[in-house]
Amino acid sequence: MSSPRPASTAGSAAAAAEPAGFRLLFQHAAREPEFRALSDRFRTEIHDIARVQIKAVVADSAWARWASHLAPTVAIEAVIAWLDAGQPGPAQAADRIRAAIGGFIAAAAQSTMDRIALVPDRPRIGRPSVKSKEDPTAKALRVWDKSAPGYDKQIVLFEKIWFGGGREWLTARAHGRVLEVAIGTGRNLPLYPADVTITGIELSPAMLAIARQRAADLGLDLDLRTGDAQALPFEDEAFDTVVCALSLCTIPDPAAAIREMRRVLVPGGRLLLLDHIGSSWPPIRAAQWLLERVTIRAAGEHFTRRQLPLVRAAGFDIVEVQRLKAGSIERIFARKQATL
Repeated sequence: MSSPRPASTAGSAAAAAEPAGFRLLFQHAAREPEFRALSDRFRTEIHDIARVQIKAVVADSAWARWASHLAPTVAIEAVIAWLDAGQPGPAQAADRIRAAIGGFIAAAAQSTMDRIALVPDRPRIGRPSVKSKEDPTAKALRVWDKSAPGYDKQIVLFEKIWFGGGREWLTARAHGRVLEVAIGTGRNLPLYPADVTITGIELSPAMLAIARQRAADLGLDLDLRTGDAQALPFEDEAFDTVVCALSLCTIPDPAAAIREMRRVLVPGGRLLLLDHIGSSWPPIRAAQWLLERVTIRAAGEHFTRRQLPLVRAAGFDIVEVQRLKAGSIERIFARKQATL
């Protein structure tokens, strides 16, 4: 910094006592070249992460553009709101974050709608719509069938920087008769122990076709079926392990899916889950909340949903939980209670 700050502690305390205190500090700090350079780097990194995540699930380029460009501003606003609130608990922080970013979302949405209104082949604001609301499961099927050809290419980056080691963590704990729910393109298949038997179920036939080809390439003889995780087509107590990786974030009723997983497990059976969840760091959670404004509507993709409370509510005993990457990734190993 170009000048000393001998009263920084007192200044921060005084600023914190005012509603806009940290915002004023931020504005003054932004005049410093070193702080401005760090801020610009932060904005670039948040924008790049948001752009990759949004493009993976949103086909509409206008929505994707405004959301990814808005994400850095939202994240900074969230930091300021969090500091102004005196670093409160998660619920209080979430309230402040929502208040801080609400205006930005509304403005960006209106700007997007204004641009859409200028395009002749798209409906203008105010024109009556006859389109009925799409069933959430039907939407998920449509989205994943469409995404299947490019899914493996898109997920590689996330697995490298965000989900790293998660699939290996799950499969190392699997044993006996394994059911993988929402098996997708079968990315877990090369990682399972050789002594397990694998059954896979997947909503999207297009995704399942890729999984079948992957199994054939690996020389695996599997039972792969199309089906809905919310109504599993299996008898009670049919499996020793149920695995679900990066899928409960898009299943319309995750509580129902988890109850079904419990139903098909034997007493003492293992439930192994991996998913992205709402971050424990408010600025990142704010950016995730922003992404959800786009991804839930476009693809049914939730970024702040958390599965652990649902697992507990379903009656599982928690054996092991790992929360990583600023609390945005969670691995769960739970066990169905043994009957007495």
